[in-house]
Amino acid sequence: MENISRIIKDRAIKKDLKYSHQDLTRVVKNRSQFKGNQLTIQSCEDYISVFNTYWNSVVHQMYSIKEDKTFIEFRIDTPPVKWLSDKFKSFKTLTSSVTVIGAEQIDDLPKQLKITDINRIKLYFLDYGATHITLYMESKGCTFINNGDAIDILKTVRRTQRIIKDKFKVLSERELIDIIDEIHFHDHTKQVENQIILNKLL
Repeated sequence: MENISRIIKDRAIKKDLKYSHQDLTRVVKNRSQFKGNQLTIQSCEDYISVFNTYWNSVVHQMYSIKEDKTFIEFRIDTPPVKWLSDKFKSFKTLTSSVTVIGAEQIDDLPKQLKITDINRIKLYFLDYGATHITLYMESKGCTFINNGDAIDILKTVRRTQRIIKDKFKVLSERELIDIIDEIHFHDHTKQVENQIILNKLL
């Protein structure tokens, strides 16, 4: 699934909605509902967007009026750690990033993650030691979730991130070579990205 922050702009342009930042009506801007939270609500001709931050986590919900669908993106950013940057330096196999992508339900992962959720989960290992994990969901109708549900899902995503990082941390270079599924170039940066299917890692 596309990055939600691009969906509004890209789809609006394709549908000749003359998208611009001026077309967005900001209903709520950076309102704090509780400590560590900021809420922004925006709308335009075809979309209603609810953007919540919870410390280092983000939940972006968007309802498409024309498609009658809700898209939700969960994202957790983790600051750089030395072991990961050292791994990139020592492994000639690794380039600028490694992306672990979901494939199927796995017993090692939290039971709250459904098979459809696993297929939409991605964990990015970056060469300077940072990571971020994203989970995408979509559903029919306007199905926004509340803060409590969002935080519960983020906790599940965070546990999943910890499991994947622990497995990745102990990989040897030979093991990494064996499980890399695909290498491709980013169109805009021309950098090589290594991809690993999640069930091969676990």
